[in-house]
Amino acid sequence: MALYTPQTEYPYCVDPALMVEGRCVWTRDQNLMLAESLLTHGSGLAVAGEPVYFGAGYVGIAAITAQHTSHIIPIHIIHNGVWVQYVVGTNGSDSAVAVGDAVYFNTTTGVLSKTTSGGVKIGIACGTVEAGATSLCPVAFLPLN
Repeated sequence: MALYTPQTEYPYCVDPALMVEGRCVWTRDQNLMLAESLLTHGSGLAVAGEPVYFGAGYVGIAAITAQHTSHIIPIHIIHNGVWVQYVVGTNGSDSAVAVGDAVYFNTTTGVLSKTTSGGVKIGIACGTVEAGATSLCPVAFLPLN
């Protein structure tokens, strides 16, 4: 079985933004195939392992590094699980991240932090980050809405 093969027989999409040429782009192994240009993430092109935001409130993890903005890349859909990601110790001003704090994905910058403004709640911190620092932190991602 080849990974990331589009599953064209899927009969409908949960979000019109997940349609390409009239068909849903769900793939095997809980992945979507999306153009890099449809994703919000940190600066530059999407990088393998980086969280990405797309559609109407969906967050996933880029499975490979994009080569250009029209590159169609697999996005691992996060239903649950713990992923180690860079998290910034801020909530609008410097603020340490503690175990159990809500983690938000900023839909403009792609930054993970405690900042709710411009953010979508994606999970719960399972580690700590010092105030003002950017550190790797395990994040328990929440199921899709």
